[in-house]
Amino acid sequence: MTSLPPVSATLQALATVRSERDHQLLDGFEMTENTSFEDLLADAQSEMIAVSLEYSKRKASKIFIFATADGGMSTFDPFFVVNGSVVERHKLSGVDTSMDRQRALLKYGNAQLIRLAGGSKSFGRPLPTLFKLRFNVSSRSLDAE
Repeated sequence: MTSLPPVSATLQALATVRSERDHQLLDGFEMTENTSFEDLLADAQSEMIAVSLEYSKRKASKIFIFATADGGMSTFDPFFVVNGSVVERHKLSGVDTSMDRQRALLKYGNAQLIRLAGGSKSFGRPLPTLFKLRFNVSSRSLDAE
């Protein structure tokens, strides 16, 4: 189980601040002597879950994330379970699903994939091309493929 950082302020603030920080890491992951690729992977997954949780305003009981990174292209798409039904990001009820907010969510998720690509080069490790994350909000447990 991965522990998540506290979810703060607004999604836009998260996307702006974190994307600027992550942009600085594109040419190589900023690391300490003790940092491993697994640390980077866990952090990126945690960030993707945290921003999705923030986007859903914690209304979801589960979050599913499908992400791919291959050949310089990346996609990030979260889905939410609300009241037992799977709901796409643009169909969440009681949540701001404006295009600007959706773009900020996707931009931030993709920034994590780009950060992973830079880190995989730094560590000499292949970048996983497919990510399937399942996060249970109540138990705070994360399953990943």
